[in-house]
Amino acid sequence: MSAIPPAATPARTAPLHTYLWLLAVIAGMLVLYVGLTWLCWLPAWLPRPRVNVGTITNRTFTGSVVLASIGVALYTLYLLGALVLWKTAPPRTEYSRLIWAGASAAGFILLWCYPITSTDIFDYFFRSRMVLTYDVNPYLALPNQYKSDPFIRYIGWPNAPSAYGPLWEHLSAALVWLGKDSLLTAILLYKLLALLTHLLSGLLITRLTNDPRLQTVSLYLWLLSPLTLWELAAIGHNDGLMVLTLLLAIGAVRRQHHWLAVLALTAGALIKFLPAIFLPLVVLHWMRRQSTWSRRILVAALSVALFSVPTVGLYAQFWDLPANFDRLDIADKLDAVWGGRTTTLHNLSVREGFLNASPLAVLSYLLQTTTSLAAINSALQSLAFPSANNYDVRSAVSMFGNLLLLLGLGWQCWQIWFRNRALPPAFLGLLLWYVLASSQWFQPWYIVWILAIFAIIPKRASFWWLTGWAMMAQSSYLLQYVILPVLEVGGQTLTAQALYLLLIYTLPVVIWLLTRYGPLRAKPVAHEPSQPSIRPMPQ
Repeated sequence: MSAIPPAATPARTAPLHTYLWLLAVIAGMLVLYVGLTWLCWLPAWLPRPRVNVGTITNRTFTGSVVLASIGVALYTLYLLGALVLWKTAPPRTEYSRLIWAGASAAGFILLWCYPITSTDIFDYFFRSRMVLTYDVNPYLALPNQYKSDPFIRYIGWPNAPSAYGPLWEHLSAALVWLGKDSLLTAILLYKLLALLTHLLSGLLITRLTNDPRLQTVSLYLWLLSPLTLWELAAIGHNDGLMVLTLLLAIGAVRRQHHWLAVLALTAGALIKFLPAIFLPLVVLHWMRRQSTWSRRILVAALSVALFSVPTVGLYAQFWDLPANFDRLDIADKLDAVWGGRTTTLHNLSVREGFLNASPLAVLSYLLQTTTSLAAINSALQSLAFPSANNYDVRSAVSMFGNLLLLLGLGWQCWQIWFRNRALPPAFLGLLLWYVLASSQWFQPWYIVWILAIFAIIPKRASFWWLTGWAMMAQSSYLLQYVILPVLEVGGQTLTAQALYLLLIYTLPVVIWLLTRYGPLRAKPVAHEPSQPSIRPMPQ
């Protein structure tokens, strides 16, 4: 007589009111996105170049309050939805369809919203138009050389070369070619690509979240974040592609395919340079798992090859070389190739001097004041050093930022090598360090990078200050486009940069202090993932 099988464990279900709460939250967010898109209707505003928050609000108190109220309401609903999901930890299968439907609907609505907080999408379009129409190199030619072009009025960076890698230049040119000289079609194509990266990243985040009880929360935190939906679907930033490469790298390492992770980060760096700083983390993680040093050296050499071959191949057609390059001997060709770096990669050196809304930006402007510069020069003269000017100060602060980045990278490398730190917390730690400490240039969409990695390893206490940071970062658009112009304060001044810093960071710092040391300090909950165990370094 066969044994009686054990009774099946009933499937875990969440209360009906949880589903209704989430449905109400998503419905409310969609209503707000419809209202926001109606205010910024793309086909109506597109004939007018450089439309921004100040244009939409007419820089009036009433208009600013309406826009701010929509933003606060969106974040309030987002927080309520997250709180409900975190409290109940519902099964992914019951709620994922609702979250996917809400994110897809919100993304489609925001496709038709004029990008009022950034001109980047127009810069993408114009530089690719330069390549296709004028057959020029986007790393050498500047948009202001084509002042007669009818679309020059839309761009925000007419005096700077392309800020992106050659893989993005090819992809962007393909989108403009498909748009067939239609600005509206091209803008929608860029936004569709950004929305696709947003949705694909959500799929990867779900698969990379280890704890099944947190998969619904992770999916919600990413897909329905007001920050990610606005900056990707509404504004069309290409940062979604960069995020996708970071997630692909983490997924590849999970499957022990480190070589694919190196290729993914290389692709990301050829779109936007930041993913390159994560390559040492992946390579060290790979080397650590080898049994001998000879194998580790082989891994390092293979990683260099995997990065170098596609980088050289994609940059080759853009590299600045003399017209008689083919007739030069080998030594002169090598000199020409080496010399071409100063012009082809000029975009990197140009952006080292950009300062905006970061602690280092405030420090740089503070040290450039007359009083500070006088004190610096007095100290230099006492040491028999030549006097410094504003350019020297900016360069010194930039070098300090680079040093801080190296320190942060070194710390994460140490954690991986000696303490076997997993890649998601290492990536997250390095991203936070880069944005908060070592970068001179901050924009609200930089938090999108952080949120993507955070969604894999979500912690409730960290979520509150991270969301507060995102909301205040986006509120800085009102400061940039409304308050500073009304006060007649230039954006590139110490006063403006100090106001940016106070507005963006005060609330998240207060929340962080309250959740870490104050009355809102969170107690560990059973369904939050634990830190990975520490294993000794292999000999």
